[in-house]
Amino acid sequence: MRVFIFTTNKTNAVHLVSLFNTKKIPYVISADITQLTIDYDVIIVPGGIAALYQKHLGEKGIASIRDFVANGGGYLGLCAGAYLASTNDITGTKNIGIGLLPVRYSLYGSSANIRANVTLNDTKTNVIFTTTYHNGAVYQFDQLSTNVTVLATITDTDSSNSKFHEFLVNKATIIAGMFGKGHVVLCGPHIEANMKSYMFSLIMKIIRQPEATISKDLTTPQMTEIEFDLEKCHIHTQI
Repeated sequence: MRVFIFTTNKTNAVHLVSLFNTKKIPYVISADITQLTIDYDVIIVPGGIAALYQKHLGEKGIASIRDFVANGGGYLGLCAGAYLASTNDITGTKNIGIGLLPVRYSLYGSSANIRANVTLNDTKTNVIFTTTYHNGAVYQFDQLSTNVTVLATITDTDSSNSKFHEFLVNKATIIAGMFGKGHVVLCGPHIEANMKSYMFSLIMKIIRQPEATISKDLTTPQMTEIEFDLEKCHIHTQI
């Protein structure tokens, strides 16, 4: 497996680097999207600012990511990376993303700075775990396509702000689907900080499959459900 980490600030990838060094997995960190080729199995976009990522990519960079995923590459978006791969927000007034999944994220407010630990519930196995959240993407169930799989929802927070707490609870925050031949996972919380085993299990589910071939139609991605069995992933809250 080879991993491409796209970020304009390498400090955003410090936890990813720690994981891949431990696992002895080859990776590249780069803001030059032209380096993304079919030699890589997955692209990871970590935290940062989605609008700046999109501006840096430009039309050609966005097309490169879409082609990479459509042709079988995996995509994992963490926080800003999840915003980037969404379509836009539910009001249609915020940043329009690159649309790897046809989902519209929900925002508390443009000036909100929500920092909290969130308790997540895996919807398939009912596994409960706690991780770090910092203004990450959340999705309302009534805004999700039936071909998008909800992997985890927020069931509780330690936020002292009751409005923030009420906004976050019962929203989907880890979702999955497909774009063309490629698997996509969008994750609002920073699971790379303290849920490395769980995150690695997600990566292993979305890496390029050997049978993936060039898509004949990149303009009409097919969405299918991804099955995850987290009972076999040996999830830990610390690593």
